[in-house]
Amino acid sequence: MALTTYDQFIDRIFDGFSSYEPFWGIAGGTNNHFNSTSTGTLALIGRSRTLPSLPSGVTSFIPTRVFGGYAIGAVGCILVAKIVNMGNIDIGTNVFTDGAAMPTITALGASYPMCSPLVGVVTTALNATPGSLTVTYVDQDGNTAETTASHTLIASSIVGNGGAMTLNGDDWGIRDITNAVQSGGAAPTGVITFYGVIPIAVLSGNINSSSNSNTAVEDLLVTTPHILRLGANDEIGVFSMQGSTQNATFGGITYVGDN
Repeated sequence: MALTTYDQFIDRIFDGFSSYEPFWGIAGGTNNHFNSTSTGTLALIGRSRTLPSLPSGVTSFIPTRVFGGYAIGAVGCILVAKIVNMGNIDIGTNVFTDGAAMPTITALGASYPMCSPLVGVVTTALNATPGSLTVTYVDQDGNTAETTASHTLIASSIVGNGGAMTLNGDDWGIRDITNAVQSGGAAPTGVITFYGVIPIAVLSGNINSSSNSNTAVEDLLVTTPHILRLGANDEIGVFSMQGSTQNATFGGITYVGDN
């Protein structure tokens, strides 16, 4: 029987079906955007370990609390999310390697595919003349062969720099990526990985003017109820949502094993 009451969560914790997974990361550079027409910064600055195999008696991992400290060089916040690797492009060879589509979930008694912003993250640093990038995707309504705007890649972007890419027309989300093409530049090098994002929590804390550091806690059971069931091998990423020359984060997620 799935956990449905606060008392049941407490019982599972006292029965030993809970865990704490830390996350940590640091990145530095001159710009968090990997393209000049990005609709928003989502620099990947930290990760937790990939979730392990489900223990005996556990059907999923439910995050119940997220806490984090972060320094991003300015007032801002971080997004902690499940990330779906949807593929990558090596801009030097112009080869796109396909990844996973967004998962399907059941909600309100119906099954439907999840959608996400299209987030690109530099996973191998770009050179000084990387050119432009266009992505072909399946939109929120299942329409195929939709194409993003052409995004001018920022020179010498470092690992972790990223952003949400501009979609076609009134599209607001993607289900899958089918291709990506680089154009222009001069002897471009580097790799960009595309992620789907399923939010767990957004942390925004009090600013310390002397160090630009923040700390925050999000209670996912009581203060802001948000029950998200995660499985084995799910990946958790931490994104800075504001541009900065330096990014760092540490923190962790408390999980309870559903039954």
